[in-house]
Amino acid sequence: MFAVFKGASIVNTFSLPVFVSDTSSKIKSEFSCKAVGAWLLNKPNWLEQMMLAREKSREMYFSRFPPSLESLRNYLITGPIENPNQILFLIINQSGGLCGHVGLKMNPHGGLDLDNVLRISSGSPGIMEASLSEVFIWAGEELGVMEFTGQVISSNTKALDIYSKLGCTIIERKNLRIGEFQGGISQLMPCEKELSNTAEEMLIFEKRF
Repeated sequence: MFAVFKGASIVNTFSLPVFVSDTSSKIKSEFSCKAVGAWLLNKPNWLEQMMLAREKSREMYFSRFPPSLESLRNYLITGPIENPNQILFLIINQSGGLCGHVGLKMNPHGGLDLDNVLRISSGSPGIMEASLSEVFIWAGEELGVMEFTGQVISSNTKALDIYSKLGCTIIERKNLRIGEFQGGISQLMPCEKELSNTAEEMLIFEKRF
């Protein structure tokens, strides 16, 4: 099976090698970033891990809602599986365990937006930074994209630290307003300062090569 992403045909099961060094033992651990395809829908254990991690990290997202396996499947099908301008990589360790995921979306300006970056399992220090770095390199070499942007909530200090280490710079800050909707859904939306009802901000950052 093949997927199309920004005009490039890619095998949807391809993987990027990721190496993380243990600073104390100087031993390198090997991971992989595996591009998501329809095969993921037949991995119920991984889907459950992804759903539970999304719930645990709910406050780090701009859209906050009770996740379910159904909503996750819908996201995967309409997003990285079928959308030609979107891709999601699963971060997998040598034992076949799921560590996290990193996504990319093409934006109207020809660059790429980081999408759905989330650590799922604990341990493996440096794995998210290393995986993001490999995804950036892959996008540059295979797709010719040298500009990346992303959004993060100001209270997400762990993510901000990783992005800083990768050379990302904050280019804009926006005030936010929390809107409540039926079904336990809340949304943090950019607004004018006088309409803000939270101290959190949307930080927009970029990475250029």
